[in-house]
Amino acid sequence: INEQAIHTTHHDYEERPICQKFMTLLEHNFSKCHDVSYYCEQLSVAPCRLSKIIGRVLGRCTKQIIEERLVLEGKRYLLYTNVPIKEIASMLGYSDPFHMSKTFKRLVGVTPHAFREQQRTLA
Repeated sequence: INEQAIHTTHHDYEERPICQKFMTLLEHNFSKCHDVSYYCEQLSVAPCRLSKIIGRVLGRCTKQIIEERLVLEGKRYLLYTNVPIKEIASMLGYSDPFHMSKTFKRLVGVTPHAFREQQRTLA
């Protein structure tokens, strides 16, 4: 076994549990806490360390994982309910529907309203 293999295994051993704890925390708190700092505090991990771990294990930055989870839930509400977008934003913990709309459009390519309309025309 070479030095690199040992080094990688050591990282996996420490990092995977932290990543799994982050994902569990996120699943329980995504609609209440959008800030990376909250998750760092809960995990007792420095922001730069969590960012490195999430980057290595999931290939994306911590904030992106949080936003993707919020958008996934937003899509569910848009597809399977008639809840107004303003209320969905509130349910997902956004203080302002515009902020949800901006994040949604950046990740999905269209606004929540356009997404809902597109899905209705496909059905």
